[in-house]
Amino acid sequence: MLSDIAHTDNPVHLLSFWRIFPRPWWKNSPANHEYHELMVIFGGTLILRGVKEKRESRHSTGEILLYPKGWRHQEQAEPKSPTDSICFQFYGPDFGSRPLPVHDTAGQIRMMSRFLFDARDEYSRLTNLREAYFLAIYEEFLRLREAGDIPAIVQKVHSFIDNHIEEKISLDRLAGHCNLSKYYMIRQYKKLTGATPGEEIARRRIAYARSLITTTDLPLKAIARKCGLANAQHLSHLFRRAYNSTPAQFRIDNT
Repeated sequence: MLSDIAHTDNPVHLLSFWRIFPRPWWKNSPANHEYHELMVIFGGTLILRGVKEKRESRHSTGEILLYPKGWRHQEQAEPKSPTDSICFQFYGPDFGSRPLPVHDTAGQIRMMSRFLFDARDEYSRLTNLREAYFLAIYEEFLRLREAGDIPAIVQKVHSFIDNHIEEKISLDRLAGHCNLSKYYMIRQYKKLTGATPGEEIARRRIAYARSLITTTDLPLKAIARKCGLANAQHLSHLFRRAYNSTPAQFRIDNT
């Protein structure tokens, strides 16, 4: 029960949380903190750099990253597929000195994180309830961590889409990149993420389009081309279905 998890003796304590909306050129300064951070990625690609290790990694939809306190790092969005994430800052037990990634296969962490963010104003004074929801998120992270690392097929699919977002991406071509048959790739990817590779391609194209619409003055025809879509009409159709708004109106409302 959530009320049981939220017991005051629990060593985990939520400090704050916020949403990182898709912005192609978002980048923060190198930092390390006295608390942990849990990054929940809903869409796009997050580029993560370990300052001391001088290593760069890319993380995409469905990945959950825990940054241990004291770990110096820098984040930025992938311009062609900017990240849409929620970041939680919290105190908790020691997690070592390296980031810990898991894949939110069933979408439970994303569902709870989105609910907590959407209800942030309503629950602003209900500290115990906010703590309870975050602790449920935390417990699910630990469970997924014990289950194993992010499946290679998910990483390969996401990275290929992001690197070829302006091009036509056939499932045969994507399967070839993964060294799998097309139908096996589709089955395995859907089993792991709950979506098909085709759905992920469309989702990433439209997420990139959304970012370009709100951060540039490019005409829809040019945006469609950059996102690998046939034309402005195709873009408008997909955009209305995803965001219940026309691209033009969305640009007015969000710029």
